[in-house]
Amino acid sequence: MKYFALADEFGYLYSFWIYQGKTKHKELYHQNPKFNSAKTIDVVFDLCSTLPKNQKHIILTDSFYGSLDLALKLQENNLYFLLATKVNCPTYLWKQVHQNLKIKNTFNAYWNNKKKIIAFSYYDKKIVNFLTNIGNLENIIIKQKSKPTLITCYNKFM
Repeated sequence: MKYFALADEFGYLYSFWIYQGKTKHKELYHQNPKFNSAKTIDVVFDLCSTLPKNQKHIILTDSFYGSLDLALKLQENNLYFLLATKVNCPTYLWKQVHQNLKIKNTFNAYWNNKKKIIAFSYYDKKIVNFLTNIGNLENIIIKQKSKPTLITCYNKFM
């Protein structure tokens, strides 16, 4: 069984959705006028719409869901995020960040001042990319047990 869920760090379930196959998935999303398509962005944002208002929430996703489009949509709706993304998504963003990432436990980050988003890459067994709007570059790169804070946070809650 495949399902989508939104839970807090204690395991409290805010929302869930059971995947019912590709056809049913598209059908359900096309019946709802607030969705343009059955994209992963819509699934994440739909789950986030159930969160209590006027509270600080940090949305974490794995690289299947994480994207610049999702980051911008979450930011537009005043939600904080830490999104793992695919290595090449989007290419122009990662060209600068991937420079000099050839040694294990090295990292690089890029602050996009216009969008107020940090692109962060970490070389573990392979390059892992993240987008976030939590904090600033100085806070993210503080090392805890030889890993940057961002990686420690992601590993703890994912």
